[in-house]
Amino acid sequence: MNPIYYDYYYYYQQGCNLGQQAIQAEMTQNFPVAANLYAQTIEQIKHSISIARQVGQFVSGYVYYSLGFTYFRAALMQTTLGFQELAPNYLTDSLANVNQAIALNPNFFQYHSLAGEILLAQGNTVEAQKAFSFALQLNPMDAKSSWMLSFLYSARQQTAMANQYYQKAHQIQPDAPPIPSNLGKTSGSNWLDIIVQVSTIIKNLSPSPVTIYNSNSQQGNSSTMSNVTQTHSGSGDNVATSEIQIFLAHASEVVCGMSGV
Repeated sequence: MNPIYYDYYYYYQQGCNLGQQAIQAEMTQNFPVAANLYAQTIEQIKHSISIARQVGQFVSGYVYYSLGFTYFRAALMQTTLGFQELAPNYLTDSLANVNQAIALNPNFFQYHSLAGEILLAQGNTVEAQKAFSFALQLNPMDAKSSWMLSFLYSARQQTAMANQYYQKAHQIQPDAPPIPSNLGKTSGSNWLDIIVQVSTIIKNLSPSPVTIYNSNSQQGNSSTMSNVTQTHSGSGDNVATSEIQIFLAHASEVVCGMSGV
């Protein structure tokens, strides 16, 4: 393996390993440790991207997505710990990285679904609705986006639409949690606080962003590494899978198993 690429891959792998630990800490409600580990994850993945850019190496949309996801979880952790003033910058960086992922592959539904969550945490309900709707258009079996649209319509007291999207989410995933009746309906609601609560409710609705990365981890092979700087074209899950294969071509283990959130 090219030494430069090894550095790139090494820091990304380190970030993913730390991210997995962060999620485990979050699941056990050890929020201070989770916040610290998310911060370390961010630095490792950022360093990986920096190395890649210095040498003109292709960076997969999924790497930007992983970084955006980590910034998002960091924002929620800081809010949970009472440091809401730190969250806006995390959310800004989160959305910037997810938008970069979307620019590289606009047809991967989970990118848009995560963008919707970030936008909602920022209080931008109009753009959040558009993001969830587009994610659902790309993948009609996206239970989380259906649930989030139901939640948004419920917050606006548009009961018919809320029921329509909840029924769809429940049809896709029968254990979909009920829509909380008391969140988001108060004038001046703090959407960041609401999303902190919602994120715990919907954590089992769909895989975390890197679960797809995880599930494709054994598909890579050394021959794909030579294609890393080639132009990637196409759309949808196939492109995401090819990116995943490239990044895991020399992996001996799952590097980004951040499942659970």
